[in-house]
Amino acid sequence: MFKTTILIIFLCLINLSLSSSFSCVSNFDCNNGVCEKFDNGGPLCYCFPGFNSIDDEPCNNKLKEQTAAVFNGTIFGVFGAIWFYLAAGNWVYMFVGILQLLLLIAFIVFSVIYNITKDTCVYISLLVVWIIVTVGWVSVFILSIANVLHDGNGFEVVRW
Repeated sequence: MFKTTILIIFLCLINLSLSSSFSCVSNFDCNNGVCEKFDNGGPLCYCFPGFNSIDDEPCNNKLKEQTAAVFNGTIFGVFGAIWFYLAAGNWVYMFVGILQLLLLIAFIVFSVIYNITKDTCVYISLLVVWIIVTVGWVSVFILSIANVLHDGNGFEVVRW
C-alpha cells in the first residue's frame, strides 16, 4: 500500500495522468503513456503530459496547446482559425469558424460595394459587420490568452 501511494504521488509530481479504466500488459498498450504495475491490483495506463484518453483507447488524444491557440487567434483569428484549431472534429466549433470566415467575406464584399456606390445603407452594413468581426476576434483572443476556451472534445487547453 505504501509503495502504491508513493508511486501515485510521484506520477502526480511529474504530471502523468491516470487512465484508471485502462488496464495494460506493457507500455505498448498505453499508446502515449506508461504501464505501471501495482502489488495490490492490475497494471494501469498513465498518460504522458499533454495526452489523455478518449474513445475507449488509452492516451490517444493529444491535447491542444495554449501557445498555438494564442498564435492562431492573433495572426489568423480574423479568419476563424482558432475555432478550426480547437475543433477536434466538433461541428459546432467548425460552424463558428466558418461563420467568422463568412463575416470577413461579407466585410470585404460590403467594402467593395461601398467603394463603388457610396450608398449610406451599405456603409451602415459595412460598419455593423466590421464591429461583429472585430468584437469576435478580440473576444476570442482574450479568451485564448486567459485559457478559458476548451477544445472540441471538452478538454482544457494545455497551458504554456
